[in-house]
Amino acid sequence: MCKGYAVIAHRYKTKYGETDLIVKKKDVLVFVEVKYTQHEKYLYKSIYSSDFRRLVSNAKFYQNKYYKNNIRIRFDIIFVYDKMKIRHLQNVYF
Repeated sequence: MCKGYAVIAHRYKTKYGETDLIVKKKDVLVFVEVKYTQHEKYLYKSIYSSDFRRLVSNAKFYQNKYYKNNIRIRFDIIFVYDKMKIRHLQNVYF
């Protein structure tokens, strides 16, 4: 557990593709896309709408399989850049 997050799964694969991380913090299930780029100026160019569609599809699949009741879901992006600097964007929609 790191910063209050419990890792539920990493590299979670479904027929829709792979989700890098699924974590839980309190009553929120967070689906995380991790992106690496060499320079900070390229951060937002490394994310595509197809990434978000895959993340949403996997979230729906995971929720239907493991959480029949309603649970809050959030989508985050973690950027790793410039020799291991990290930027964590929470509650991202793109």
